[in-house]
Amino acid sequence: MALRHGVRLCLVLAVLAMPRWQAWLGRWAGLRSAVTRLQAERNLWREEPEQALGEALAEADAQWLALQSEAEAESDAESEDERSWRAAALMAGSALDRLRPYTIPAKYLDIPPLRGAEDALLDFLGSETGLVFNFLSKVEPLSDAGRSFWQAELYLRRFDEVAGKTEVKEAAVEAKEKIEAETEGMQEAIRGSVLLARQNFISAARFGYFLRRGKQRLELERKLGGGQTSLSNWLGSLKPNDAVELARAATREAQRAVQHHANELFGSEMELLKQLDYGPDSVAQLEMSDESRRRLSLEAAAFGSALFDAEDAASKRYRQA
Repeated sequence: MALRHGVRLCLVLAVLAMPRWQAWLGRWAGLRSAVTRLQAERNLWREEPEQALGEALAEADAQWLALQSEAEAESDAESEDERSWRAAALMAGSALDRLRPYTIPAKYLDIPPLRGAEDALLDFLGSETGLVFNFLSKVEPLSDAGRSFWQAELYLRRFDEVAGKTEVKEAAVEAKEKIEAETEGMQEAIRGSVLLARQNFISAARFGYFLRRGKQRLELERKLGGGQTSLSNWLGSLKPNDAVELARAATREAQRAVQHHANELFGSEMELLKQLDYGPDSVAQLEMSDESRRRLSLEAAAFGSALFDAEDAASKRYRQA
């Protein structure tokens, strides 16, 4: 019961809105070789980003083709599920590659995220990038796009049985009440926790995906029927079920890609949730400045936007679920 309570607690919170040095890294020669390869890779991304991206995407295409060949040779359910997770990892990696011309994606929570995610968002979303800043703001009124997204999320996360049933403000009040029912120590621990940071990262990534997918759909409608409505107004005017379909990842692999990346960066949700059973002092805290948290959230939204393109590219080589 405590675990289930913890899951719900962290999901409603999301509505409100030291490098891990290893003790032994192998022999010195091996370490020098790894460092040399890493430096060469970073130099290529810095000096010839278009070439580096082209090579990375070509390599990903080859891996998708190999994975598809494997899928055609093996059809049992266990292999299919395991392969789906490998596909998710490949898709997440491909999305991250699409960010590298602008920034070095975060890999460790104790290294401050770098600037550059804003430039990636401008490339992916153009003039609609401001919707991400609005979504992450603690003071601005939520845009129509943000409101449409959260209503879809409430349904997808099984808070609502009917899409659009609960208003976002109503859900926020409920979330606040649930948090205030906890002890003061636990409230403080959860607000600064790695667990909540993980949930917020996923929400920002899913919002970036939602905007990128919505932008493509709106551009198609403009070509077919004209009109100059903004993306935010268009998303806000959608029927709840249509908004849900845009917020829902088109494939299982894309949905899992977000989870995979969050696991790599923050750790698994299950392990973080277990910490709640042992009291506030056992809840891992995210040691980041407000500015670093902001950059990490922007990177999450950029990752989600890039994931849309990675998913589309994969569909040309691999049959997704």
